[in-house]
Order: sequence, then structure tokens, then C-alpha cells
Amino acid sequence: MYDSLRLALVLVAMTAGLASCGKDEVTGRVNLATDLLVIDEPGDTRTVNFTTSHVRSLSVSTTPEGWKAEADLAAGVLTVTAPARIDETVKRSGSVVLSGTTTDGGAVSASLAVGVYESVDLSAAPSNCYLLSKKDTYYRIDALHRGETSETLPTASVKLIWQTAGKPLQYVALHDGKISFLVGANDDGELKEGNALLGAYDAAGELIWSWHVWVTAYDPEKDATVYGDYTVMNRNLGALNNANASAAEILSSYGMYYQWGRKEPFAGPSTYNAAQGTNAVLYDAAGSRLYLTETKSSAETGTAEYALRNPLCFILGTEESEFDWLYAAHDANRWSDRKTVNDPCPRGWKVPSADRFANLSIADKSGDADVLAERYGWELTDGTASSLWMGLGRRTYLTGRVQNIYDPLPVRNSAMEAQPWEGLYWTTGTQADKASAFYFFFNKRDVASSGVQTGVPHYRANGMQIRCVKAE
Repeated sequence: MYDSLRLALVLVAMTAGLASCGKDEVTGRVNLATDLLVIDEPGDTRTVNFTTSHVRSLSVSTTPEGWKAEADLAAGVLTVTAPARIDETVKRSGSVVLSGTTTDGGAVSASLAVGVYESVDLSAAPSNCYLLSKKDTYYRIDALHRGETSETLPTASVKLIWQTAGKPLQYVALHDGKISFLVGANDDGELKEGNALLGAYDAAGELIWSWHVWVTAYDPEKDATVYGDYTVMNRNLGALNNANASAAEILSSYGMYYQWGRKEPFAGPSTYNAAQGTNAVLYDAAGSRLYLTETKSSAETGTAEYALRNPLCFILGTEESEFDWLYAAHDANRWSDRKTVNDPCPRGWKVPSADRFANLSIADKSGDADVLAERYGWELTDGTASSLWMGLGRRTYLTGRVQNIYDPLPVRNSAMEAQPWEGLYWTTGTQADKASAFYFFFNKRDVASSGVQTGVPHYRANGMQIRCVKAE
């Protein structure tokens, strides 16, 4: 039953040396040649080279149950044999520990992670966004092409730029033009859900492209909504849920926010009540906290190149930029009815055209206004099918902060005038210097007047949610 599995041996060198007390101190080191060794079949044996400095002896002191490993110091070779099967007594993953002595009598050690994981290679189907839903799986994606095009990239290295809490991705590496990484399981054995952004860098260390990895137990091919002649995902791009029965469900239903025509995603708020919350916490590969930044669009910052190289920077609109994140070249073709190189949706899906949701309306406006206010969304229907759409607002073009309140009056003199939420979703449509959004709103003072509008012009520096539709 394990014929389909590949064994990924993830090698993370962690060296420590104890120097002598003499005046000629030396530090012993063990350096593995690679941080990844893949064994293709159960029971197979593979080797990895290593080098040492000031090491007199070295041997394997610890292996996971069922694994075998041997270190040959003279040859500089570590030999690892995977278990022939995985069952209750043989662990899927663990650590192999190397221990030894330095030339002056100190201690040296190195530790490597090993695991048995299914291997899935998606490099034949490149995309800007990968929706992944299998736990304990070692994925490979293409690192040499922009989006779904044949435009090549001079990728020399890759890096995890950011990820959400819980480490949905681990052991990111570049091998033979492919980015590999592990999608694991949490302590409860469930998929580690979350979002991440991977970057490709050229030989000079410049960021030249990035890919959104969306890890969630969701299959859009099986769980989507068919409105007439088109199919739409039933959750927002980057969302881990689509439900609003609790605060936790609302928060997990926030997807990523996108400036119009820009493929780089921005995470949502840290609390479902966006008006009171800060940005969701992001982390780098070392687990250090990262922060979103904002900068005003200018001749220097308001370019596609700057946006690409600064994926954590929200580019604010200015009067000089006509409130576009692009300062001068207001490119209306970055997203279009034909999927473009900058489209942020997964392969087979795309940003919807401006007219896609013109036939939708709120399914039911009845009920207590206070109860409805806590739902943060509506069931939208075409008269036949319906789906929940979360009212998660936008990142505003002037501040970059998330705002999901409906404010029908120009002057706020009552809390009733700032209602709990509104829904704003980008489409591919453009109108002069603006772009078209799909819009719905809740009016607590007059629930019956709450409604849906299509083709609403908004400044392109706004960050909005996206509900991907099936590509034609």
C-alpha cells in the first residue's frame, strides 16, 4: 500500500562544537552537502556527502524507529536506509543524530530530520498560485516560469518570503529548477492550513518572481457554486473557510487582499472585527515576525518592478497617481477576460470578468437587524444556486488598513451610521483610471435597502478580495 510513497529525507545541519581551553582554540564542524535527500522507494538506501573540520570521530547516535543510518568519516559519506514499511511501530518521521569528538577532545554533533512522505510534482502545470490540500506531502513546483506562460526566469535561489502562523510550509529548497517543500500535519494529525509566499531570486539576489501557496482542505472541483453558465469557488482566494456562525469562522473566511492587477497577496486582519484589529501576523522562514509596510505611489515606488520586489509593501494611491498603485502607466491589461501572467488565481481558475455576477441578489433579507449584523455576509443567489459571500471590505487605497464597514452618510454622528460590513470583490473590468468591483452592503437601519451592485468603479490601489471563477 506504500508503493506510491517516496521517502523524503530532510537534512538540516545543526553543528555545535566545544573548544579546548588552550590558547589555540578550534571548533569542530560537520557540514552536509545538501539539506534534502529523497529515497524513491520504501527500503531503498541513498547517501549524502558531508565535510568536517577538526573532527576526530563521528558516528550515528540516534535514529527514528525502523530507520538505519551510518556515517563514514574517512569517506565523508552518510548512508541512510528507509524503513520497508510504515506501521504502528515504525515512525513516519524523526531525527538522525550524529555525534563525535573534535581533535582537541571536545564534542561535535549534527542533527537531520527524516520522514516518509508522499511526493507530488506539480512542475508540469506552473501557476502563480497553488492550492494544496494533502498533509504529509512533499511538493515540487516550477521555479523557472512566470505564471502560466513560457516566459522563463533566471532563478538561482528560492526563499520563503512569508507564511501565516503554524508553519504550513517547511524545508523550502531549490533542486533542478523546482521548489520543493513539505506540507505537514499538526499535533492533531490534521493538515497544517495557511498561506505562504515563495520567492525566486536571481544570481544577484534580486527577487524576480513569487508564488502564493494556499494550503487548505478544500477541493474547488468538487465544492463550487454553478451560477447559470459559469462556476465560482465557494470561498475567497486564500480563505481557509467560508462560514459565519462564529467569530473564529468569520476570521478563517477572510481571504487574501489584492491591489487591482497585482498578483502579490496581502493577508487580512488579526481579528474578525477588522475595524478594531491589526494585521494578521506573518513569519519568515526562521520564525521571526514580519510586518506589512505601506508607501505612497511615486515615480520610484509606483512601478510593476517595485511591486514585484516588495511583496510585503502595500502601495498607497495618491492624487498624482490617480489613486492607482501604479504611478504613471495605468495598465488596464494586467488582468483581463483572458488569464494573464499576473492573474493570482490557481491554474484552471481566474479573476472574474466585470459582468460575471450581474444576476446575483441577496437570497433573504428577513430577520433581526442585530442578528444579521453579526453574520458578516449574505447568501447570494441567481434564483437557482446560492453561496455565502463574506462581507470583508477592503484595504483602503489611502491607508492600507482593512475597512469592512458600510457608511452611507458623509458625516458620522452616530454609531448606527457605520454599519458592520460590506463586501467588495475585484473583477477584471476597468473604467478610465478605476477598476470595476462587485459590491454588496448591509444597512442596519434599513435592512430591506441592503443590496448588490456590479461594475462599481473603485480606485485601483484598494486591496480587495477575489472569488475565482472557472477559466474558460
